[in-house]
Amino acid sequence: MYNLIKLFFVVFTFVLLLSPMSIKAQQGCCSWHGGVAGCSNGRTLCADGTLSPSCTCDSSYEYEAESNNEGTGWRKIIAIVIIVGGWLGFGYILTFVDDYKKRKKEEIEEKERLELERLHLEQKESELNNIKELKSKFLNGENMVTLVEYLNGRITSDDVIDIIKNDENDNVKILLDELYKKICSDKYYIKENDIFNNICIKIINSDLLEKKKKIIEYIFASFDYDYGRSFMVIINTGNYSFAKDLLKKLTSCRFLFNEREIEKLFYNIHSVNEIELADLISRYKGFIYEFNNNTFAIFKCILEEKDKEMLEIYCKIFQSTIYCLPFYVSEIIDVLTKMRDVTLVKYYLEQCNDNETFMKEYGFELIYLSIKRLNIEIIEFVLTTYKNINLDKMRDGMTPLMYACYRKSYRTVKALLDYGVDINYVDDEGYNALAYACDGESLKTCKLLLERGCVVDFPDYMEKIEYAIKKNETYLLPHFSIRSIYLLKKRKH
Repeated sequence: MYNLIKLFFVVFTFVLLLSPMSIKAQQGCCSWHGGVAGCSNGRTLCADGTLSPSCTCDSSYEYEAESNNEGTGWRKIIAIVIIVGGWLGFGYILTFVDDYKKRKKEEIEEKERLELERLHLEQKESELNNIKELKSKFLNGENMVTLVEYLNGRITSDDVIDIIKNDENDNVKILLDELYKKICSDKYYIKENDIFNNICIKIINSDLLEKKKKIIEYIFASFDYDYGRSFMVIINTGNYSFAKDLLKKLTSCRFLFNEREIEKLFYNIHSVNEIELADLISRYKGFIYEFNNNTFAIFKCILEEKDKEMLEIYCKIFQSTIYCLPFYVSEIIDVLTKMRDVTLVKYYLEQCNDNETFMKEYGFELIYLSIKRLNIEIIEFVLTTYKNINLDKMRDGMTPLMYACYRKSYRTVKALLDYGVDINYVDDEGYNALAYACDGESLKTCKLLLERGCVVDFPDYMEKIEYAIKKNETYLLPHFSIRSIYLLKKRKH
């Protein structure tokens, strides 16, 4: 149809364009005789009454007398207007028809969509009615396997909670058993991820908890699953007694936590000082977690609060971390020496499964930082308790003995000498402990070192040291300018 309309407009356009051209050709025949006036016996009649010798004409067409220039322009304008108007009208008609067809198509599609939605809702409603009927049958004692089979993967934690609400005899365990079997078979797809944790969490966060604690215990004990999320909710909601009961009753349940959950777990336990719960966690083998910066911050709080019971428990929990990873060990030693409490150091070291090996590796650092902060009691405790610490090595260019001499700590120097450190050990510049004692202006320490056989390889300096001791005048001690060397080394490092 559209092709015929297009063809009509094309033919009509050519007719309009060619018609004026034929008239113009006839007018050209009498261009010197005033234009065409008419037709006589098949010959063109000019306006001055003569016949054109060469032009013929159609005697049926009536010509009007006109001049050579009049009427031609108007015919052109009229032809152009007709052509343009025709094409515009044709385009408008086509656009209107296309829009009409689109609207009709959209209306049909919308009707089909609404019909499909209606059918889907009817199907869903029918399924829900069937599920309700099956739930009702189950609560009346019939097997729940039918419901699990019928739902075919669409069962949700909400469906289970609906059953639990109306189940007075804990028959829902049949459903949970069947559901777990289906999940383990790898042939039954469950759309809801982590469905067992979701069931437990919804019970915990509802008014069902007091009545349905046994269901949570049953889930935790019966199905090999990670229940870290559920246990976190129990702690976060303040149900500490329930958490303790679970840990006492269960022996094989797994609890896996991410870093954020670990932080929150121990922060909550620490904030309410739940020592019994923390102790149960420390002995429970099902917990899977790792020490991190967040839990270390809580551990530091325990140290600063001098909570010895919680400290003991945390040391048990993170045994493989706070005694093995150098970064955390160094940080803990730093905190312990700042606290200046020898009992905390004892508690920390006593909880280590192999404290002799631990002190071989980290004893030097503990002694060095204790000298830096003049924690004499910690130094004496460590040196009298642990016998295999290598103290004949340097840090910041000094051995612990040199550092103690420089810090004027007579008790520390004596304890180190009694421990058996090398009294004549020299630094990179050739200075030993006696030189450091002189620069530290400690006459008493110099005297002790001389009594123990320490000498410097500078005869003039030795005479000055002995003379100062004899006169008992500190200002007479020679200076080796070690301090500037030490600071220079420190800047280089």
